[in-house]
Amino acid sequence: MKFKISAFVLFIFLNIVHLSAQYGSIRGIVNGKDESEGLVGVNILLKGSVHGTVSGIHGDYILREIPAGTQTLIFSYLGYETLEVSLEFAE
Repeated sequence: MKFKISAFVLFIFLNIVHLSAQYGSIRGIVNGKDESEGLVGVNILLKGSVHGTVSGIHGDYILREIPAGTQTLIFSYLGYETLEVSLEFAE
């Protein structure tokens, strides 16, 4: 049975932190449908770049050195459909 990742199925907590005028970082927690446990091993990639990370044992992650402007994060997890989330990083 395949699950769909969507705003309703996958809770993504985003915390944008500005490191400088040109780059920022984002940290968050990826939870499953019931939101009781974090998902381990979710791939989080910055679209169009080589930047990426994997969620930890509690579903937590941090992605650093994200350029200013509109960026798209790609969340992928085995058995789920891929989810793309666009965010605006101000200078």
